[in-house]
Amino acid sequence: MEPRPDFIKPEQAKKFGYEVYSCRYGNIYTTRQLLQLVKEALQARSPQKIVWEKNNRYFDALRPSVDPAGYESEDLVHKVRSKHLQAVREMLENLDVFVFTLGLTEAWLSKRMILLFLQPLEPLQGIIMRKSSTLKISGIMISIMI
Repeated sequence: MEPRPDFIKPEQAKKFGYEVYSCRYGNIYTTRQLLQLVKEALQARSPQKIVWEKNNRYFDALRPSVDPAGYESEDLVHKVRSKHLQAVREMLENLDVFVFTLGLTEAWLSKRMILLFLQPLEPLQGIIMRKSSTLKISGIMISIMI
């Protein structure tokens, strides 16, 4: 659903999140993270426009591993995320089978918003994680109920 652009060489595809999964969502470890993505893709909740900055490069905080080089601007991060959500929506509307393998049960919950992240908030800025997020470990019942 999110094909590798021609300017990214085939041997670099995985590094930039291409040709790994059906879309470039990076790792989704918990059912709650999956639910967040599905709701945003299907427009059941407003997309979260959370961007991290490091050395004048900008990263999508909800999928920081999909572009290790970052982007030139926050606006570009938002545009790329919007295209990503469109691709996820298209995938969900057209799939016949959906397989989601549960991995880790831990995620970082923002104290400012009800949102889970794959890693502590603002790691790129070096902000102490206890101030902005807390580690949550889900048991099997929580994973199933969400």
